[in-house]
Amino acid sequence: MSRILITIGLVIVAIGILWPWLTRIGVPITSGLIVSILLTAVLWLVYRH
Repeated sequence: MSRILITIGLVIVAIGILWPWLTRIGVPITSGLIVSILLTAVLWLVYRH
């Protein structure tokens, strides 16, 4: 449970740090792809064996 909360917190912090940069891109598809790649990387790091 704590690992999930830490992951969610890291994702929120990363999105908060990258948000000004993501809004400058102005393309929702690009922003969505970047967020998706970030989430995938974080979840992979958390759940790898």
